[in-house]
Amino acid sequence: MKWIGFAYLIYLTGMALFSSSGGMQVRVGEERNSRRALFTHGFIVEFANPKALLYFAAILPQFLDQS
Repeated sequence: MKWIGFAYLIYLTGMALFSSSGGMQVRVGEERNSRRALFTHGFIVEFANPKALLYFAAILPQFLDQS
């Protein structure tokens, strides 16, 4: 099973390196979203991720001032 996983990772690496999709292109002059829209989108994505909720629920209380 370990070797099958290794072969699969090598396959994925080859597909990523040699695919014809190319890199990400940034278009100049495209309309940008407002900060509020970006924050709202990020909040919804983060709130919908249960792993992130558990992570922050475990980590953040240590840094809160209780007084």
